[in-house]
Amino acid sequence: MEISDFLIRVVFIGLPGIIGVQIYQKLKSKSVRKDWEDIIEIVLFALGSYAVYGLIVEVLRRCCVWNLNPPLQALFNNKVEISWLEIAGASFIGIVLAFISACAYNRKWLNRFGQYLHVTKKFGDEDVWSFFLDLPESAQWVFVRDYKQDLVYYGWIRSFSESEKRREIVLMEVQVFSNLASNSVPKALYEAEAIYLSRESDELSIEIPRVTQGETK
Repeated sequence: MEISDFLIRVVFIGLPGIIGVQIYQKLKSKSVRKDWEDIIEIVLFALGSYAVYGLIVEVLRRCCVWNLNPPLQALFNNKVEISWLEIAGASFIGIVLAFISACAYNRKWLNRFGQYLHVTKKFGDEDVWSFFLDLPESAQWVFVRDYKQDLVYYGWIRSFSESEKRREIVLMEVQVFSNLASNSVPKALYEAEAIYLSRESDELSIEIPRVTQGETK
């Protein structure tokens, strides 16, 4: 098998891994990565996709439903044509694996399991900003203190930036008050349907009010 022919087959057969990684990176929290880490992820997603595809093919073959060839034969044998059905099936599995992997990453399944076994106290790789805003409690109504403008915003979080130095956050159904810097009762200023804030990391703080049973907004 010539090198050029082999590389072409690697690219086409590696499509499930490439597609899976692209979707996985879109769904998970951003993090600084190196090129070799991306390559490893592509290989792992491709192998995982073909492994699941091969398992399905074996089950279908044993049940005498559909007699398909085992996957990846075209990678090492140039006499075997590339199976587009195989690539399409593995790509679909790669998409499913991407959603499952992103869910596991964002919900910190590995870290939660490690905490359950008392192996680690780490909550994940991102900073506390992302961890705090990913808490279920953060989906409720919150107070955001803006020390730069000396204001307090009360609303619910629609979206927020990833782990970066500049903090960006979008609040919905917002009530705006003066801050408590003067030790006086906060004064209601105005209301807004939505507010976008962009501040340095030390210019914002977020508080989740305690909600007693039966209390509403």
